[in-house]
Amino acid sequence: MTFQTSLRRTVVCALVLGAALVAAPRPARADVSIDAGAAVTGSSAHLAGALSLGVFNVPLVPLAAELTAIAPQNGGFATTLDARFSVAGTAIGAGAGVGTLGALHQTSVLYDGILAHGIAPHTALEARMYFGPQRPSTLFAGVRFSL
Repeated sequence: MTFQTSLRRTVVCALVLGAALVAAPRPARADVSIDAGAAVTGSSAHLAGALSLGVFNVPLVPLAAELTAIAPQNGGFATTLDARFSVAGTAIGAGAGVGTLGALHQTSVLYDGILAHGIAPHTALEARMYFGPQRPSTLFAGVRFSL
């Protein structure tokens, strides 16, 4: 084996390994977000807050997964695992989880849809619609602050 052949193989292996590392999902770095806003169920609105923790993101595709917990002032909660696709400052996503949001005395499966748009660095307006079987839908609208 000549030196040039060995060098070529080393360079090709390094490029393949580098591409695999770039394309592989990796843990989110300091991906913590806090939301403050209002939760509206039927004709009642209450202050609400949410906390989102990044689970992973895919570097080549603007796709991320987050674990989100929301709690309105009147009680109840929802915890969901959400997938978010972000392009040009706008994020669209969906998730599933469990909670009592909308039906305070019934813990069951919940689903959510997400629409968010960045308005400043680390700040976005966000709307989340929570719904599930045999429960009223709850709209959460607020401001998201990302650390």
